[in-house]
Amino acid sequence: MKKIKEAYYYLFYRFYLFCETPPFVSDSDWKAAGFMAILEIFVFFSGCFYYKIYFNRSYIMEIDSPLFIIVIGIILMVKYLAFLRNDAWMDYNEIFENWPSKKNKKAGGIVLATIIGVLICFSLAIYLFNNINGFKR
Repeated sequence: MKKIKEAYYYLFYRFYLFCETPPFVSDSDWKAAGFMAILEIFVFFSGCFYYKIYFNRSYIMEIDSPLFIIVIGIILMVKYLAFLRNDAWMDYNEIFENWPSKKNKKAGGIVLATIIGVLICFSLAIYLFNNINGFKR
């Protein structure tokens, strides 16, 4: 569980560093939390699309359904509690800044691969969903 928490904070750290580069410098913690929320929402929607494609084609996905509202609310609440409510994430940032260069590059590659994987999975889910439902151009 400790490794998962550390990986979660490292993902936030990498987004935070991205948001600290000019011209994005102000409110970097909020922006980094927003990027993480968007990534997690993509994972959730990918799961919903794949569920509809492979298991239950009669499943109706409505953005205003209680399931969607609750899941998105939980994602946003976790972001607030973990990163925005207090500055506990700063302790992790100090730890990550002191990592050796080789370890930091390896972890950064894993983060980049994860982000690209989520984006590809989401794009493929949308593509398959559109082909299943006859929205071809």
